[in-house]
Amino acid sequence: MPQVLLIVFAFALIFTAGCSEDPTSSPPGPHVTIDVSGILCNPLAPAPGDTANLTVRAEGQGSGATYEWQVEAGTLIGGNEISVQWEAPADPGVYMIMVRASIGSEVRRDTAWVMVRRCEAIDTGLRYAFHPNLVEGELYLVGTNSSLSDRGFLGFHAYKAQPLTQIDILSGAAVTINGGYDFKFYSDGILAASITDGTEYNKQQPINVIFFPYLSFMAKTYWSNNEVTGTMYRKNQNEYPSVTSSFDMAVWQRTVVGATDDGKKDLVNIRFRVTTGAIQTLTTAKDSVFQLGAWNFTYWRNIKPMFSPDKSMIIYFNDSTETYEPCLIPMDGSEPNLAEQQAIMVDARHGIFFYAGVEVSEKTIFQWNPANPAQVAFIDDNSQFCVFDYVAKTVEVMATGLTEFVYSEDGKLAAVAGDGVYILEPGQTEAKPVFAKERQTDGVIGVNWSPGLDDQKLGFRMVRKGASTLESYSALVIYSMDDDRWYYASPEIKPVTAMEPVVNYTWMRAIFDPFNGGMYIPVPLSTGGGKSVIYNSY
Repeated sequence: MPQVLLIVFAFALIFTAGCSEDPTSSPPGPHVTIDVSGILCNPLAPAPGDTANLTVRAEGQGSGATYEWQVEAGTLIGGNEISVQWEAPADPGVYMIMVRASIGSEVRRDTAWVMVRRCEAIDTGLRYAFHPNLVEGELYLVGTNSSLSDRGFLGFHAYKAQPLTQIDILSGAAVTINGGYDFKFYSDGILAASITDGTEYNKQQPINVIFFPYLSFMAKTYWSNNEVTGTMYRKNQNEYPSVTSSFDMAVWQRTVVGATDDGKKDLVNIRFRVTTGAIQTLTTAKDSVFQLGAWNFTYWRNIKPMFSPDKSMIIYFNDSTETYEPCLIPMDGSEPNLAEQQAIMVDARHGIFFYAGVEVSEKTIFQWNPANPAQVAFIDDNSQFCVFDYVAKTVEVMATGLTEFVYSEDGKLAAVAGDGVYILEPGQTEAKPVFAKERQTDGVIGVNWSPGLDDQKLGFRMVRKGASTLESYSALVIYSMDDDRWYYASPEIKPVTAMEPVVNYTWMRAIFDPFNGGMYIPVPLSTGGGKSVIYNSY
């Protein structure tokens, strides 16, 4: 993707007057110049009715500069100076601000658009709040009151935000839900891979796949059953679940503890279930050969299963060739067709990922392309943006150096690169830059699309990393497809953390309220020893 040349802006007008060092020569005629390069608004996005400071970024030569300001709405306070005050309109919206700067006959004009918008922190009662989701107008999230570095911290819980109500709980049951790291929100409840009856002394916690309805009186569903077996300090795990859109079938990754504590003899397989039917194991994870009077065993892993959007295929990844390669199991209705199970190989030794230089693992995040349901995209372990097509049986490295990406409902791709945010529309081959970082050290986190196809927007958080914590801040940003322009959607939010919490990057995404256009997003702060707060910009 193309790099964007950034300009470091001055915040005051600097004038220099030349004079001759030769007393016998005639003074030259006056030389004046003026240039403007933007308008600053402080706060970045004022609330309705608030008073903001407007400053034109200008530089030049000469004296007697004048400035004429105009605003689309609201009230200007003060004279025609380089900085003026603006009482923002009472109604939220985007408003145009214009300035005319002149010295003598030199005239320059500039225009800015400022978003007037409320921005509030939501008091959830949690120290850390991530992964906001709106279900039927209610805000749900994932969080904890524990320190993330505590030895006794065993994972996050799912909550309804207001009033704070834990969802992943088994009331009156003998099983304790200690937490989890994998939550998927649906219209009726949350699918989680939960640690069940774990202890801080376990080297590997017991994990089970459970569906928790939002209504506490409804029955919970153990997709994986309540598996608690293993060794004294290492327990079997069921994780990375994927369900069909009709919620009638599920696949997940199951790890059965092996004979050695290093995990090299663990059996990692793919399991499948139709509603409450029998659980099937779809793969094998070891082979044996009798050599020199003894049995020798080879172990491999099968990981990260998922259903294709049309439920016609199960895709997973197997490392029996030393590189995780994609494998396919066709579905005959609700039955996996194991006779047609295959790995996508190029030759007898290696598959398509090996020859493309693509590396995936259990931490890889996969997302289906709505514009082409045969394609699943991901950022691999080498920060390469890749697209795997299970019908064409191909993988393509599309870009490098990406940190996040997300698809809109109609297949527009938004991605965060080293220099900013880009959009690639279906059928196009060149991505369009829509937000350029002003500084190389700036961060862009949590990019996500608004729902629907009308008035599409992108939301995200920009992190300015200054020379000190006093100069550092987060700011919420909204890009409008209709306007082809981005706006700050919050004032500066301080104090920021030196390091972002290490969580799944999709947990940091912005989400939009389809009813009022509001945007929710997690913002990590350094107060109280570190926390993460959900902000609402509306």
